[in-house]
This record gives sequence, C-alpha cells and structure tokens, in this order.
Amino acid sequence: MSVVRIGSWVAVFGAAACSLGVDKDYLDTRSFGCVEDSDCLEGKGYVCKRDLDPPACVRELEEPDAPVPCEDLDEDTWFTGPLACRQCKPDQPGCPEDPNDLNEQVFPGATERCDGLDNDGDGLVDQDDDDYVATKCPLQVGVCLGAERPCGGIAGPLECDATVYQANSDDYAAEEICGDGKDNDCDTRTDPPDVCQCTHGDVEDCRGGPFGECAKVVGQRTCEGGQWGGCEGSTRASPEKCDGLDNDCDGTVDDGDEPGSSICLECPWNMVFVALGDQRWCVDRWENSRDADAAARPVSSPDADAWVSIDFGDVIGACALASAGSLGVKEVCPIDVWTQACKTADNLAYPYGADFQPGHCNGNGEGPERTGTRATCVSAWPDRPGSPESGRIFDMSGNVAEWVRPPANDQTQKLVYGGSYASSGSPIDLSCEGREDRAGSPLGADHIGFRCCKRLD
Repeated sequence: MSVVRIGSWVAVFGAAACSLGVDKDYLDTRSFGCVEDSDCLEGKGYVCKRDLDPPACVRELEEPDAPVPCEDLDEDTWFTGPLACRQCKPDQPGCPEDPNDLNEQVFPGATERCDGLDNDGDGLVDQDDDDYVATKCPLQVGVCLGAERPCGGIAGPLECDATVYQANSDDYAAEEICGDGKDNDCDTRTDPPDVCQCTHGDVEDCRGGPFGECAKVVGQRTCEGGQWGGCEGSTRASPEKCDGLDNDCDGTVDDGDEPGSSICLECPWNMVFVALGDQRWCVDRWENSRDADAAARPVSSPDADAWVSIDFGDVIGACALASAGSLGVKEVCPIDVWTQACKTADNLAYPYGADFQPGHCNGNGEGPERTGTRATCVSAWPDRPGSPESGRIFDMSGNVAEWVRPPANDQTQKLVYGGSYASSGSPIDLSCEGREDRAGSPLGADHIGFRCCKRLD
C-alpha cells in the first residue's frame, strides 16, 4: 500500500509505503479503491475522492505540512510502516509489522485459530499452520477426551457430531457399549449399572411376570448390548377370562376392568348361572373332586377324579367347606335346581337335547371317567362375555350319579340324580329326571358323587 500526499489530502493506494520516505505510515491489506464514502475507513475522516485516477479514500490533514499520523487502526497495539510506528516486543526481534492493521485478530505472534485468517502473518492459514490451536469439542471425558471441532474457515469452528467423536476414537458410541470398561458415550460413567444390566451374550432363566400364569412357565432371556431381551418360551399376559386363573398376570384371579369387579359376573369361574323362576343360582360346572391341598375340601375342576363313595351327611359338610369365591360357601343342590341346571333354559330331556344319544355321556362304562372328559355331555347355559364355553355344565347325565337335597316336605328321602356309568345305557336313568331312590340310606357308593350349588338371593 502507498500513501500519497495531495495538498492537504492524504490518499492511500496499495503497496508498502516504507520506501516513500514519509515519517510515519499505516498499512491495510485491502484495496483502498472506492466508489462511495462508505467504501472507506469509518470514523477516521476518510472520504472517497472520485476525481482521482483511480478514485481513492483520502483524509484531510489538520496541518497540510504535518507528517502522516502513525495509527493503530485495529487497536491491537501493533503498527505498520517505519520503525517509528512500531512497538517492538522483547521476544520479537526486528520489530515486525502488523500484517493486517484492520483486524485485531491478526498480528505478529497471534495464536493461529480457525477463522479463515492468517492470524500470525506467517503465510499459513488455520490448520495448515503448525501453530494452529484447535477449539475443543464440548464432550471432553471418556473416549471423547481430546476431540477437536472441525475448522470451517471463515465460518469458524464447526459443531461436533457423532462422526467427529468417532474420528477421535473408534470406541465412541452414542449408547454405552457394556463390558468394555470404557465410557463410550462420554457421560462420565463407565458401564453404569442402570444401563449395563448384564454382559453381552449371557443367558438366564426367566418368567413372563411375577404373578398368575406368567409366573408358572420358565423361559430364557439373552443379554444383548447390556440389556436383557424378552423372556422367550414363557407365558405372556393375556386378556382375563373367567377360568379361575390370573390370565392378565396382575395378581388377581378373574378380576374385571373396574376395581373390585369380577369378569365372571354373578358366579365364580367354576360355577354357572342358572335361573329357576325368580330364583338365581350358581351351579358347579364339574362334579366335585378332592382339593389337592386339603382332602376334606371339595373343588369343582376339570380333568379330575370325581369324589365318590361319600355319605350324604358328609356331602352336606363338604359343600359347606367348598368356596364360592366372594359369594361365600355352597350347599347341596336342591332337586329342582339340579334338574333345571341339567335341562337348561330350554327344558330339554337330556343335557345335550330332547332325544337320547347313546355315547354322548358315560352311561355304560366300567367306571367313572375324569371330570369333563366328554365334550358332548354338557348342559349349555349362556356364556359369560369374553369367556367362550363358560356356560357349559358337564356330566349331569352319567359318569357318577349325584346326591341332591331332598324336598322340603320329606327330608327322609335320600336321592341321587342323573344316572351313572353303571346305568347300563338306560335312557330313563340317564335323563335329567332320572333318579335313584336310596330308600332312606345316606350311605355312599362307588358310582355316586356330588356337585354343589349357591343361591344368589
């Protein structure tokens, strides 16, 4: 850059002015050519002289013969021009010039940083300079230690993303890699227990849940990336059904959607709702067997050995011990309730229909079958919502004959209804009205069992 005196004006043109012999000088790396005053240095008294060739930024001196002022235009304490203008530094012999007196970030000995400028004036810009000092990434722990922000030149340091951290260390990962002893995601924690539950590849036994059906079947789960996978082979929660099981695994059997409600409605899962005129009853779905945990207590459940050879007096006591869930205890089924349950709401002659069907029930066998064995020997009442076949009462014809409570006007009678495996296929004995008069004897027999009932009203 050159400085030319034009009367009381000073024009600034381009190359270094040290050879012009002026007392003081100043330097700018940009061209001082102009078109408008706004093209010149602001606040320094310069205007654009368009009558010059080429037009140039000029400033009128207060005294026409005064030397050109020595200025530090960017106020970084570094000057340009003759030595008189420079402030020598003890560690910089030769008093170097300010490479750019319009940018306070550029001066001899400046730190080379990412800004698209040659900060120290050695001809090298940004990371091409051995003296370049990079800006660190925000994460400076774990495997991210030492990561540097990429330089975008005039745009400055760029943001640090996963690619930048990965370039800094192959061990970087957005999510912790469990078991390698490194802080992969740079959150100051190495293999934290809340993330790293297990070691990758480990296998262990598991269950689908702590309650109900989910707790019954043992499955296996595998550790993947520090987290346990699903419990394969176990029983999962399913919609609740009226079956005496905790299907949805919430710790409550046969519960409904509302607190305290039951999906079974009026009757427990192992009983069926039977209407007799204006009376409302629950009747056992299966002939009673012995409770595996309490031999004196009966239970109505499928695929069990019917409880036979029990005296009538003991049946009364057994039904009193039987549970009807939230309804309390049961009783021996009255004759009219038992026969109505067998006939269904359609008042059929047999559980399965109006006509006798040999073989539908166990009425000509060598002994009793397990409860509910014959799917054709059912008295069908309406199912509960969401519980298919929940209205089916099994074996009210054949298999074992069943004690009933005698009529109120003659408690001396001892009767069993429905016929049994020993009925020799007799249509009459195996009908819902078929009965065996025990001639007042309360003693049981190997072809006689029982089921219990519960009145709702």
